[in-house]
Amino acid sequence: MKSITTYQIGFAAIAIGITILFRYLLTFFLNQQQYALTWILATLYFVSMFSTGWYFGKKANQSLPIASLTFRFHFY
Repeated sequence: MKSITTYQIGFAAIAIGITILFRYLLTFFLNQQQYALTWILATLYFVSMFSTGWYFGKKANQSLPIASLTFRFHFY
């Protein structure tokens, strides 16, 4: 049994990239006192993380149906 799949690696890589970009832009907008843009950025971050998890979780479930696989995505 594999302990980590390619879909989990892809999810982790994209999640790290999205999170780093979110953190950088959040700091920039807060320093510029653009509070309306922080709400838009937070919404975009939520949507992008949700869709990334949805996509990779669905693909991983189709190729390797394991009951504990969803916990691994949450763990990463």
